[in-house]
Amino acid sequence: MRKMAIGLLLGSMSALLLADLPHFVLSGSILFVSVFFPIYFNLNGKSIFSLLLAVMIGFSLTTFVADLQKRASFTAAHEGKDLVVTGKVASMVSFHDNSLSFLYKVSSAKTVEGDVSLNWNGLIRLSAYRDLPDVKAGEHWQFQVRLKRSSGFMNPAGFDYEKWLFAEGIDARGYLRKSTLHKRLEDAPWYSINQWRASIHDNIHRLVKEENNAAIISALMIADKSAVSQRQWEVLRETGTSHLMAISGLHIGLVAAFGVVVVYSIWWLFPILSLHVPVRTAGAVLGVVFALIYALLAGLSIPTQRALLMVVVALVFLMSRQYFSPSRVLAMAMVVVLIANPLAVMSVGFFLSFSAVTIILWILSRHTGEQRFNLLRLQGYLSLLMIPIGFVFFGEGSLVSPLANLIAIPWVSLVVVPFSFLAVLLSYVSDSLSLFVFDFITLHLEGLFSLLERLAEFPKASISKQALPLLLSTLLVVVAALMLLPSGTKWRYTAVLALIPLVLYQSPKPGQGDFWLTVLDVGQGLAVVVQTRDKTLVYDTGDRPNENFDLGKMVVLPYLQQQSTQQIDALVVSHDDRDHRGGASALFDALLVDKLYSNRSDALEGYEAIVCQQAMTWSWNDVVFEFLHPGPSMTGKDNDRSCVLKVSNPQHSVLLTGDILKRAERLLLKLQRDKLDSDILLMPHHGSNSSSTGAFISAVSPQWAIASAGYRSRFKHPHTRVLKRYEAQGVGILNTADDGAVQFHLSRNDEVRKPTRYRLDNGRFWSRIPTTN
Repeated sequence: MRKMAIGLLLGSMSALLLADLPHFVLSGSILFVSVFFPIYFNLNGKSIFSLLLAVMIGFSLTTFVADLQKRASFTAAHEGKDLVVTGKVASMVSFHDNSLSFLYKVSSAKTVEGDVSLNWNGLIRLSAYRDLPDVKAGEHWQFQVRLKRSSGFMNPAGFDYEKWLFAEGIDARGYLRKSTLHKRLEDAPWYSINQWRASIHDNIHRLVKEENNAAIISALMIADKSAVSQRQWEVLRETGTSHLMAISGLHIGLVAAFGVVVVYSIWWLFPILSLHVPVRTAGAVLGVVFALIYALLAGLSIPTQRALLMVVVALVFLMSRQYFSPSRVLAMAMVVVLIANPLAVMSVGFFLSFSAVTIILWILSRHTGEQRFNLLRLQGYLSLLMIPIGFVFFGEGSLVSPLANLIAIPWVSLVVVPFSFLAVLLSYVSDSLSLFVFDFITLHLEGLFSLLERLAEFPKASISKQALPLLLSTLLVVVAALMLLPSGTKWRYTAVLALIPLVLYQSPKPGQGDFWLTVLDVGQGLAVVVQTRDKTLVYDTGDRPNENFDLGKMVVLPYLQQQSTQQIDALVVSHDDRDHRGGASALFDALLVDKLYSNRSDALEGYEAIVCQQAMTWSWNDVVFEFLHPGPSMTGKDNDRSCVLKVSNPQHSVLLTGDILKRAERLLLKLQRDKLDSDILLMPHHGSNSSSTGAFISAVSPQWAIASAGYRSRFKHPHTRVLKRYEAQGVGILNTADDGAVQFHLSRNDEVRKPTRYRLDNGRFWSRIPTTN
């Protein structure tokens, strides 16, 4: 069984390396052969072929399921068109300022004219921004919508949103059109799980007045984390306790254990029951029932399904009355999870869950006697080993997590969760009794978060490390495991030697006189990073429409951390538009910023900026930086006063233009024409038709022009006419909406090399395929 689990895992993981999937017929054929080959030839379980066949089964099963899902997904042919869809509201409805959003399972779709029906019934995320319909979970509705394929940002670092969407089975997202076609087709049935979840959510937020506490209770009871504040997430992340907000194996396991304890208590009181039903069987059955109810309250999401399956497997082994080694139970749980959902390996939670259980079993196997059941030792070792695993998956780890988890896990699991269940049940009986219990929970949550906030304030409570290569990441986990071996074990001290490559590793850097240009994919906005041998400049920082969507934190900062950047030597905020300055605060909070430049001294609240002016220049590592615009007396629109920066070495140059319009282009042609010539041009104003005049393009004479734009943005950048003007002059066009992050390595000795286009060069089968490249 262990060999089967390892083989399935390796096979499923290897499938994730594919950019394109084999046809499901081919995958299905390989799967059929792999399953029936050992049966037909009666292969011994110890044969190496067993492992290889398990790898083939894992690979073919994953690609088979993934290809079927991809073929059934929403296609580009119907993007941006008005469609009439019928289906069911498949989640609770999230309300925001003057908007709402929800998951919707399509049962039928057709064009507004009704002349074309789509052979598609996927899961989509819908939003409404005006004339909000009275939508409730579990109801059947007809809507007029406009959709686009699921899409995220594609960068060398940061969260892969498209991967997450594919794993969750979400095909597309869109919004409700203003229409008379919206209508409720059917009320939610009484047994609708999401309707019950919505009812519990309403009761919690009605009785718990403090929004932060209500948000945490909702997250623990019904897996609704939408109201958890950014500050709460920061505290949880910095203390390594964010896993407590996920209804995972820990919580479901405790609920199942409660069911087992209830049965054992009843059977102890009434021994005669054992004559009719064995206590193990009854305990396992009630444990599964309790676990299933909790999983349903959590919306039976993919991570919850995985946790439920793990608990069910463990309870089935308990019911069998036979002894099985814990590792065999774990292996069976992994096999069941991977067969039930081969795409589970796309989730970080899958690896965290099995890693935590594996670590616990490993620790117990290395210690004997009373040491084995020392909870303090177990929790300490577990937290220490999860730190390097956190580095592998998230690029950061919390040094206070052992202490924080030692306090938080029992506090949440044994006090907050049980009493929250009690308060929710009482809310359907008596508001006053429920409110009394909720007040008790609130006191505990406030005490817990007060303690966690103090731990998060410790110096270096949370540390970040650049992304390590896979081999070094694996080595980091192995080193941690070796160092926690019992004293006297010879391998324990060899871990020190294994630390040497980790300490010596440095991420690659440009050479003297070279520089790297990276235009990050931040959607409708701009963020550029210029790196020399030992200096870093950031030009604009992306958008920040709200506290939970900050491109500086989500995109720019992870990339800088990946590059081992400890300090931003110059931060240029080209002008005051939010999609250019929005992420700046996140960078100031996380890194040292030596100099801030902008077109106004007060461009960023709380920070004094050096006003950029033409002829302002400096040099780093034989790379020259010079502002060409604006002039000291420049007035007019803020866009036209954007800081225009030229970066050059003896061989190459780049022109960063912000959001300048035609007027600024004319001024540059008049005052700086002899300095405009550049190999690479950042398209002014994202490729808007209000910029990029033919004369300006001709004067710059670039080999490449880069548009930083959002996928199917309402601004429709870059404009078709602009693209034609660049094409007419033989300029190569790059667009972050289609190409993802774009990177040039510009050497002082070589010609401009072909750029790295992250979506095209590093995309996987779940990545959105550009339609215009």
